[in-house]
Amino acid sequence: MSGLRTFALALRIASRSLRRTLRRSLLLTAFVAVPLALAAFVSTLTTTAVPSGEEFATRALGTAALRAELPGLDLPPAEKLAQGTTTIRGLVPGASDVQAVITQESRLVKGEREVAGASFGLDSGSPMHAGRFTIEDGELPRGDSEVALSAAIARRLEVAPGGTITVEGQELTVAGTVVDRADTNRIFAVVSVPAAVTIAERAAAGAPPGTSRQVTIAWHLSGVEAGAAAETLRNAEWRTLTRADFAERGADQLGELPGLTLGVTLLTLALATLLVGAGFAVAASSSRREIGLLAASGASPGQRRLVLTANGFVLGAVAAVLGLGAGVGAAAVAYPAVGRSLDQVWTQLRLDTTMLAGFALLGLAGPVVAAWLAGRQTASMDPWTALHERPLALAVRAVRRTRRWTVTALCAALALLALATVSADVAVTALAAFMTVVAVAAATRVAVPRLARWAANARPGMRVALRSHAAAPGRGAALVAAIGAVVTVAGLVMLGAGGLAERSVASYRPTAPDGTAVIDTHDTLPASTVAEVTRRLGATGVARINLAMPPDAAGTDTYLMTVDNPVARCYRDPQSDPRECIDRSGFPDTSFWYLGIVEPAQMAAVLGRPMTGAETDAFTKGQVIALSEQVVDGGSVRIYDRDPENSPEARSRTHPAVAADGAQAYVELPFAFISPEGAQTAGMKLHPQVQYLMRGAGRPSEAAEDTARAVLSADSGGQARIYVERGNPGSRQLATVLTTCAVILLALTAAVAVLAVGLATEELAPEFATLAAVGATSRFRRVLTSSYSAVTATLGVLLGLITLVLITPAQTRAMAVPVSPQAWLLLLGTGAVAVVVAAAGGWVSSPRPRSLVRRVN
Repeated sequence: MSGLRTFALALRIASRSLRRTLRRSLLLTAFVAVPLALAAFVSTLTTTAVPSGEEFATRALGTAALRAELPGLDLPPAEKLAQGTTTIRGLVPGASDVQAVITQESRLVKGEREVAGASFGLDSGSPMHAGRFTIEDGELPRGDSEVALSAAIARRLEVAPGGTITVEGQELTVAGTVVDRADTNRIFAVVSVPAAVTIAERAAAGAPPGTSRQVTIAWHLSGVEAGAAAETLRNAEWRTLTRADFAERGADQLGELPGLTLGVTLLTLALATLLVGAGFAVAASSSRREIGLLAASGASPGQRRLVLTANGFVLGAVAAVLGLGAGVGAAAVAYPAVGRSLDQVWTQLRLDTTMLAGFALLGLAGPVVAAWLAGRQTASMDPWTALHERPLALAVRAVRRTRRWTVTALCAALALLALATVSADVAVTALAAFMTVVAVAAATRVAVPRLARWAANARPGMRVALRSHAAAPGRGAALVAAIGAVVTVAGLVMLGAGGLAERSVASYRPTAPDGTAVIDTHDTLPASTVAEVTRRLGATGVARINLAMPPDAAGTDTYLMTVDNPVARCYRDPQSDPRECIDRSGFPDTSFWYLGIVEPAQMAAVLGRPMTGAETDAFTKGQVIALSEQVVDGGSVRIYDRDPENSPEARSRTHPAVAADGAQAYVELPFAFISPEGAQTAGMKLHPQVQYLMRGAGRPSEAAEDTARAVLSADSGGQARIYVERGNPGSRQLATVLTTCAVILLALTAAVAVLAVGLATEELAPEFATLAAVGATSRFRRVLTSSYSAVTATLGVLLGLITLVLITPAQTRAMAVPVSPQAWLLLLGTGAVAVVVAAAGGWVSSPRPRSLVRRVN
């Protein structure tokens, strides 16, 4: 037996043993490979999805070193372009290239449809702009009569490369379609710099007197040291942003995503560890006969343990190759579709080699360690005990040791849960979740024998299944822990995504009521135009909103009357941080602090319902109707005769007011309204600027919005703007993530449950062979395997749900998200379906009598 000391001989014995029990070996390999495949899949997709700081900078700057803008230069676009270019070349003479970029809002028209979006005027032939846009079809514009459209505009206007559209009255040929990799629904166009100047001049020529269009001209510089050039330009009162600044902004946009990614990775590693341990706990128990034969032939306990370790090494190596290959391969196939579902373009699969190497090490070393630990008791058995057909009852000392371990694990889990709740750290939360699974699984090992005695009068299938778990509590606890770990990991991801969706919905500040259209215009529109736009949008209610001015106002925005609100009060407080005013107050970040004047009959369109009797009575008496209780104090609102932020001499007065039930304030609408009669009695005047709010039964289609915009532009000379509120786009993406997590949870839980039942069936082969020998029908045997599968899956799902209930407070605190009822309901439904699928898998996988007898022999 001296040669057995070498690991090579142990590998030979292990390989023969694995081939002899091929079915069990394949099940164990799959048991280890599944979590490794999941880890590789999640890691690869996350690495592909999360942009680097350099990518953020490239989207904004291309290859430029910095962006510079000169504010306060009030000149026509052509003059500003020439003067700014000359000035910046004089300030930074070492720049190898200086490129101007003109950004403005433009109207793009095709036939009866019109889309409003940003247009970028730039020299697309310059290498400085490489990487800013992804070309979908055709090319970027090469001449002054060409335009490249975003894919969203091309789809809405139904135009392809080679077609023509009109931009602010200038006909341009579509050279190609492009997309923003971060948002494929973004609406924008790319033209040459001379074309952008022409577009700006045409738009300015048609603007009403006293109004202006915002045209931003920035210069991108390359071939300079960004820090020194930025400092020089800032000293000359230029605004600058370097590549490092854009990278930092990108990191801020990512928010908690890196931490969430770390948490998911840690949880996936914990899942893999638990499944590996569970699999080899069963493997060590299954290897008693081989260990007994080795012991009878004179092998020492260390040599016997080396054989079990070699088993783990062989299975771990195969599982690591198969699991990582399957995970990366699945990510390579799925990443384009996953990117599209999130409205993004993932052009290249990126691998985190360090993370994958860690997974490979886990796949190889994890089974080795798990087999070594699991084999400690089995390898130390004497030959008679190891060769016994069934395991002996646990000794009293072993039972006490199990109970002590259970109590220790529960105390450690509670301590980590408390620490995770207090620290709000993602890594600590992941560790607490892992320890909670272990603790609850240990408690299951102690509780299942009592549960089996309690279910003595249950149906035969359930009674036999519970007794099988009680007869081998270690094996049962290991399989239950494996399923519970799957539910915990996928559940934490699902609950995290659901919490992010809930937070996104709660923090979203809608510009207007959902599905409504808002029109801003400098003058009252003809009744025929309003009627036609209303018809195109399918609106059923229209409200014309004027803004109130004090009697001495000269008609400028400075003299619009404003209504006091929590954000305004926070801004006026010298001790407050203006950046926190909106989040702290919960009031929308609105520039419309103005008082709106609306006819009583049109308030139903504003509120989305008819006014109540009390609201109607107050409104007809000249009182103010407020859309938020936060602006009403003691039955009145405070009104300033001008904006106190811009006019310290502003005077204020209170006016009787009531808060509308169930209403809310919006970003682009007034949040307080008064009737024309009430405004006249209070000495207020009507501002010429008008808003129209159009409300229908639902959201109008994009085609309806585009045709309505075309009618509006034609009748108003392009000076009226329309916007349709379509809800929070981010919530839809998070809903996609939530649904994906549910599908993965269902598939993974069912797969692990079926694998667990397959391993258990191998262990229960003698019992099933006995049943076949005494004449048990095939249906009865299927009922038993199905019951065992259902009980195992149910216990595992319950273990995972208990863990999630315990870890949820720490998780919500670490991620700063609310509890998502929708995610919990989806999780419970998915768990129930997984149990049904596992039971069906147990029914199908019930072994036939011949194979049972062959396995026993």
